[in-house]
Amino acid sequence: MSVTLAEIVEIAEGVRNCTFPVARFHHREHCLATAYLLKSFPATDWSRELPGIIRRYNVAMGGANTEDAGYHETITQFYLDAIEKFLRGHAGESVLEACEALLQSPIVQGDFALRSYSRERLFSREARRRYLAPDLPSIGAS
Repeated sequence: MSVTLAEIVEIAEGVRNCTFPVARFHHREHCLATAYLLKSFPATDWSRELPGIIRRYNVAMGGANTEDAGYHETITQFYLDAIEKFLRGHAGESVLEACEALLQSPIVQGDFALRSYSRERLFSREARRRYLAPDLPSIGAS
C-alpha cells in the first residue's frame, strides 16, 4: 500500500471540510486522516476535537449518528490512541514517512480493534455512545 502526501492531505482536509467522498472513506483513509491530524496539529486535543469532526462529516455525507450507525466513541478513541502511540516511534519522520510506516502496521488491518475487544463489547450500543476499555489482553499496536 503506497500513499502520497497529496492523497493524505486530500483525505484529512476533505473530512475536516466535509468534502471527501464517503464512498472512498474506508478504514485505511480513517487511519491516514488521523495520523495526518496528529502529526500536523500536535497541540490539538484530538480526543475532544475528532468526535465532532466525524459526526459533522457523517451528517454532511447523508448519514446519521444514532445508536446503531454513524459515530462510534470506542472505535474512535481506540484508534486515536493506537495511532498516537504508533507515531511516537516515528516522531522525527515527516507526515508522509509516518503514514507510509503506518500502512505497514497492523493498525490498518480491519480486524485490529478485535484483537483487543470482543465483538460483542466493541459493537455494543454502549461502546458506540461512550468509550469502553478493551476486554481482551492487549497485544500492542505494532
